[in-house]
Amino acid sequence: MGIQADLADLADLKRLADAIHGKGTTVEMLNRWAQFEAACKPELIVALIAEKERYDEGMRAIACQLGAGGYNATELTADQLLAKVCDGLNAFTDTSGCLLDQVRSERDQLKSVVDSLSEAVRGAIKYVAFAFDQGMEGAEPAGLAMEDSVAMAGQL
Repeated sequence: MGIQADLADLADLKRLADAIHGKGTTVEMLNRWAQFEAACKPELIVALIAEKERYDEGMRAIACQLGAGGYNATELTADQLLAKVCDGLNAFTDTSGCLLDQVRSERDQLKSVVDSLSEAVRGAIKYVAFAFDQGMEGAEPAGLAMEDSVAMAGQL
């Protein structure tokens, strides 16, 4: 069975199942049951069960990865499993948000330190320039290194 055939079979099965509960004579209702029963092909039912099992395994794997407790219980309804996955996602989101806030705070602290150091270097450059003007040895490389540091800090 191809995917399109499966979808058509499922749509037909759903239509027939919905029609079973309609009104009509006893013969009409029996005919609807017979049509529904004829549409319940064993290969379609087996495919539906296999697909449900794959979804269940996938949801359990997601719940496990998210650390949602109870995902390995033998009996879980789809709603219970979905709730466990949602709980796990919420916990993951909360934890990720806290970590992101912490990283942002540390980044801001580091930027503050860089700004302070850059300001100190800018102030020291004046003294290095004076030393250079006085012909002191090592003043020129020190000044260039300080200027490079300030330039690099400005790129952060």
